[in-house]
Amino acid sequence: MNKRFFCYAGFLTFSLLFFVLIIISASMLNDLILFTCYSVLLVYINPAKDALSPINWFVPFNWVYSVTYPVYLWFFGLEDEYSYNLVLCSFLAAFSFGLATLDFKAEGYLKIPCKHGQFFPASRIAVFFFSVPVLVSLLYAIQLGIGSKREFIDMSRVNPVLGLVAFVYPLTFCYTYFFLGASSKFSRLNLGFLFFFVLTLFCFVFAVTGERDNIFRILLIVFLVLFSFFRQYKKYYLFLGLFLVLFLLPVTQLFKGFLVTGIDLSSVNQLAMREVLFGEFSSSSRNIHTLYTYGWEYQYGYGIISDILRSIPVIGRSFESSTYWYNSTYRVENGIGGTSGWGFSLIGQGLVNFGLIGVFFIFFLVGIITRYFRQKSLISRAYLALYLYFLTMVIYSIRADLSNVISQGVKNGFISLGLLMVISWFLSKKNRGVS
Repeated sequence: MNKRFFCYAGFLTFSLLFFVLIIISASMLNDLILFTCYSVLLVYINPAKDALSPINWFVPFNWVYSVTYPVYLWFFGLEDEYSYNLVLCSFLAAFSFGLATLDFKAEGYLKIPCKHGQFFPASRIAVFFFSVPVLVSLLYAIQLGIGSKREFIDMSRVNPVLGLVAFVYPLTFCYTYFFLGASSKFSRLNLGFLFFFVLTLFCFVFAVTGERDNIFRILLIVFLVLFSFFRQYKKYYLFLGLFLVLFLLPVTQLFKGFLVTGIDLSSVNQLAMREVLFGEFSSSSRNIHTLYTYGWEYQYGYGIISDILRSIPVIGRSFESSTYWYNSTYRVENGIGGTSGWGFSLIGQGLVNFGLIGVFFIFFLVGIITRYFRQKSLISRAYLALYLYFLTMVIYSIRADLSNVISQGVKNGFISLGLLMVISWFLSKKNRGVS
């Protein structure tokens, strides 16, 4: 007990020290260096050695989403009076999430749990089952000649056939469950035919809709399982991996939706530092900077409650997400153009509701939910699959909003598990009937 007390006291002390240093710093470069040091130290004081520890995966992703746009502003001399707020907000997000999830009792490496492993036979069949509606949706999109990701998203809201692409989410969950079961069964990372089938399908999704997240999501899950159960994890691996991805994203941009729109090689010469820093990882901080530049009216919790209520069936349709509000209302009212959505930001959502206190509250809330899934994942394979699926949604939500955490991460995760259980029950009933 005393050891834990002193550990938490040390965490709060060094966090307070970095907070003060960032506040008094008068240089964007100093702020970035301080925040980078804080992020690295936060990962290294975490006693959990596996890649699935919340601190070990969230902090590197929060770091890359946080520093990319400020580095862009500093590198090209575009800093202004609002730029210094970006690092402060990101520091607060890392601190509040760390406060909720840091567990000084956690030590050592993990084993894939056996409890709730009875759905393994059904998970393989479920992957093929859910791939059918996804393929139908993609082939229909090609037939319609949809020309962009934005057009696909808009049409899928009113066209139920295009909406079938949403089955990528239960497909992802079911493959994750199968992957855990197969790897546990053979006591090694199992990348067989099903992995390449799913990866090929997600590449097809990317080729038609331009959606890259599914590819990176499944690769991230494989990475985290590998370095949590089968290989020793060095805590700089994810920082290094994200640094490499930062340079890969502009290249993948050339191929978005290429089966429908073709490949535009005219922008190859633009793959320079500006495109690297002003890519997908910059969206969250760019949106925060936009909020500070144009100002906002406080929502006093409405945006948070609205995002939570959106996860409730039927009545949730009457509430708009914070991301939708930002792109359809806020940007329009302030004359901020652009034909595509900018996403939003969990930090930005906290700001427009309660300022910096809102940032602390949202990331502490997300941290509490993450801690719950993490603890359950240590004793149940079903919860481990849920946790892996959930954490990918948390990472995505850094540049989105709380509704993605609640609806996509929590609600859709449990729905996917329920669908897998139904398929498992149906198959076991059928087998009993045959025997």
